[in-house]
Amino acid sequence: MPSPGSVNAVFAPQSISVGTSGAASAAWTASSDVSWLSVSPAQGTGPGQVSVTASSLGLAAGSHAGRVTITAPSLAGSPQRVDVG
Repeated sequence: MPSPGSVNAVFAPQSISVGTSGAASAAWTASSDVSWLSVSPAQGTGPGQVSVTASSLGLAAGSHAGRVTITAPSLAGSPQRVDVG
């Protein structure tokens, strides 16, 4: 009997808008708290877009949750978090 295979799905990237109201040169970073969510770019300056991609590689069947965090130390209201899942 052949070994069971595996299936990996990589989902279309979704975007998060990064706003830096009143601080066009503010530096920011983006990160994920789980390995199956990737962010790109991981840093930037001023307003921008962060692309978030989910991959099911290595995940057990079922629901999963993660969080993307955008941090801009020089701006009020930082960090901002986006829950995924």
